[in-house]
Amino acid sequence: MVAQNLLFGNSLSNFLDGCRLVSKGNIIIVPLDVRLLSNKMCCCARLNNMNVREITTQDLDALCHLFIEVFKQDPWNEEWKFEWAKERLTYILSLNYSNGLMAEKSNEVVGAILGRGMPFKGRLNFEVVELFVSPKLQNQGIGTKLMTALEQILTQANYRKVVLLTARDSTPELFYQRRGYKLNEQISFMSKVLAR
Repeated sequence: MVAQNLLFGNSLSNFLDGCRLVSKGNIIIVPLDVRLLSNKMCCCARLNNMNVREITTQDLDALCHLFIEVFKQDPWNEEWKFEWAKERLTYILSLNYSNGLMAEKSNEVVGAILGRGMPFKGRLNFEVVELFVSPKLQNQGIGTKLMTALEQILTQANYRKVVLLTARDSTPELFYQRRGYKLNEQISFMSKVLAR
């Protein structure tokens, strides 16, 4: 099922009580408009003529086209087929504890953030798997608004921490560092290509 949100069990009033400007370590909570959509709580924010909302199955095709456009740019320089992008985004959103938000401007998809929760010692951590913003609209605060909206949802759902992987010594790495994310010197990311 696409876009399972982690606000199950949170009432609207409890969520609204948490909507105030607060700094908690790496998380800043800002006021958002909250609406009930399809009997599920979802975060909706209208900022600078831009709407941030939950991703639905109807959004996937437009998100895939944007995903392909973004990841063919520096620093990634990757070629993606539409079916690969759709498989990846659908998979991420189908995971337990998944969450996905998208940004729209003038009814055009301009960015998205997707990830999943992971149980760890009785609490949940959240892994941001994808964050992408239209190349022509980068450096206009869209990524920041997506991150802030997601962090607010996760804070209300009692998540402990947000983790992510990104390209080393890159503009995306600087983006995350400016938002309070720190490099973890204790962890090495390792991979191995399997023989065919």
